Amino acid sequence: MEGVEPLKSLRSLRIDGNMLGPSAKLVGRLTALVQLDLSRNGLERLDGMQTLVCLEECNVSGNRLRSLDGLSGCRKMTELDASDNCLTAGSESMFAQRYIQWDYSSDFMSGTNG
Repeated sequence: MEGVEPLKSLRSLRIDGNMLGPSAKLVGRLTALVQLDLSRNGLERLDGMQTLVCLEECNVSGNRLRSLDGLSGCRKMTELDASDNCLTAGSESMFAQRYIQWDYSSDFMSGTNG
């Protein structure tokens, strides 16, 4: 993922199954991304991903993630697949709560989670 500068306007990136490891943080420089597939890359962390403010769809399944904290800046997220990871109990709760607010804001805000 060296030399990502020419790809700054890229809106969709699929690099699943490449065992990126720490190199995945370079994806954070592609701030125009709307869709991202980082599945099956052996990732343990999502460092550098908080800059992906345009991201709407993300697949990080099949990694070794223990937390989704790296996605905290992705406020436009509407679809997330984080299945088959090592998420610890409660590690995704902050993100999950925000995700519910985004998708079901009127029910959540009114207290009728129904």
